[in-house]
Parts: sequence; structure tokens; C-alpha cells
Amino acid sequence: MQNFEAFFPAARFGAVTSITPITGGLSGAGVYAVATEQGDFFLRLHAPEREDFSEMAMAQQSAAAQGIAPEIVLVDEAARAIVSKKAEGGSFGAALAHPAVRPLALKNLAETLGRLHAIPAPHMPPFEPTFGETAWDEQKRRDGFPVWARALEVHITAGNAVFEHDPRRVFSHNDVNPANLIWDGTQVWLVDWERASLAHPYIDLAIFALFMNLPDDVALGLLAVQEASDISPTQHLSFIALLNYARAVYGAIFLRLVPDLTQVKFQTRAATPTLGECYVRLSKGELNLRTPEGQAMFAAAILRQATV
Repeated sequence: MQNFEAFFPAARFGAVTSITPITGGLSGAGVYAVATEQGDFFLRLHAPEREDFSEMAMAQQSAAAQGIAPEIVLVDEAARAIVSKKAEGGSFGAALAHPAVRPLALKNLAETLGRLHAIPAPHMPPFEPTFGETAWDEQKRRDGFPVWARALEVHITAGNAVFEHDPRRVFSHNDVNPANLIWDGTQVWLVDWERASLAHPYIDLAIFALFMNLPDDVALGLLAVQEASDISPTQHLSFIALLNYARAVYGAIFLRLVPDLTQVKFQTRAATPTLGECYVRLSKGELNLRTPEGQAMFAAAILRQATV
């Protein structure tokens, strides 16, 4: 049994008053909300075999120094543990549901990504495009893979072409989905830095646009804010290519979670629920991302977003 108090010495934190497991993520890390006499914190316990733990911790520390990530108060290399201050605020997705807040929150996110990408990070590992290609190849070969999704392989090829022809790489979070964003009423905080690396400057925003199901013109407007410049036709094409690439790759990642695709009754592309419809079902408790059926439906909804 894990000795949680070992990460919260009384001389520094006072007494630990509560420990609550956080079950929403799919990263595999054990995450706990810990309340102490000195405040509220999050503890993340990573797998012992995580070889890039030091780089991941340094990534969050670098982002925290710029007010982008919560402050780290303890790193235990041996235990693969990180204790961070709790960022006060609520769901970024919920904030976007308020018309008066949405423009401010979206603009702040784009500006925050621009600030993140400007941070020097020579210690960061490079993003591996082969990860997405491998995930896609694994899934398309499985029995039960939705037939209509096979045509989306062109987006893997197009995304790889952008990576090859545009060598820019910047400090990136690489998992900017709503679960990893906290809105405090004034600014956004990014949490869960497990996938941080040096990546193409458009990937973070493409992933966010994917999960928030943003119209392409809205996403391109945010790209202009992020880049603090007008977007050229070439940049436009590159961003849309990476957006569709992200849709194909994340669809494949969610399909990876499903043990047997032949047991899932995939519908046609037209009949597949949209991502927006999936979020409604999630809010009503009608969709569970921890079941094979829920994972498969969510994956198909992501794939449906990609341009055919």
C-alpha cells in the first residue's frame, strides 16, 4: 500500500486531512487530490519504468515559472512522484459554455500557448511523428475497424508531410484537451504534462480544436492570436492538415483502449454520433469512457470530424 504521507512531511505540509483519488484521466498515472493543513495539492504517481520522468517534471517546472502550469512543490525521482499546488478554478469546457466568458477564455488560451511555445526548452525530448503513424497502422489492421474510417489514412500522410517540410519545433504540451485545462476566471492553467515535448507549433491548438469541436474558421482565428500575426494561405493549409492528422491519431488512440473491435457495432459515418452529441451523453451519464462501448463511440466521433 502506498504511503502517501511520505510525500507530505508534517514539518512542511502540516497534517494530511484527506486523500481523494481522481479517476477522470486515461494517462495511466495515479492522481490524487490531497488536502493538508497548509493547503490543497495534487499528487501524481507515474509508472516506475517511466524513463522520461525527469524531463516531464522539468517541463512542468518550466511552464510553472511562466505562470502556465501549477507550481511544483515536490519531485521524488525514486518514487516517480510529483506534488503540485492545486490550481484554483473550474472546468475550461464549462467556462466556454458561457457566452460572456467564451471569447475571453479562448483568446487567453491562444495567448498562453504562444507564451508556452516561446519558452526555451533544450532539455525537452523531440515529438515523434512515428507515434501517430504507429497508432493508426495498428488500428486499421484490426478486425472490426470501421470501414469508412480507412479513407482517413490520407491525413496521416499529409500530417507527416507538414512535419517533414516545416522543421519548427517548440515547447509543447501535446495533450491540450478540456480535462487538462483549468479556468480561474482570468486565465487558463495547463495540467498533466506527461506528453510534453518539442513539437510543431500548431499541434497544441489542433488538439484543442479537435476536442472542443471548433469550426475551422474559429480555430484559425485562434492560431492568428497564438502566432500574433495574420495566417498565410500556406499556414492555413498546414494547420488544417495537422488538425485532420490529430483527429485520425486521437481516434486511433481511443480505439487502442477497446479490447475487441469486432464486439462493437460501428455505424456508418453519417449515423455515427458527433463529438458534441457524445459530450451531451457524457453529461447525462449515458456514455462511459471507461467501457469499450464508450471508448469506441468516442473514437468514432473523433474520426468523423476528419475531412473525407
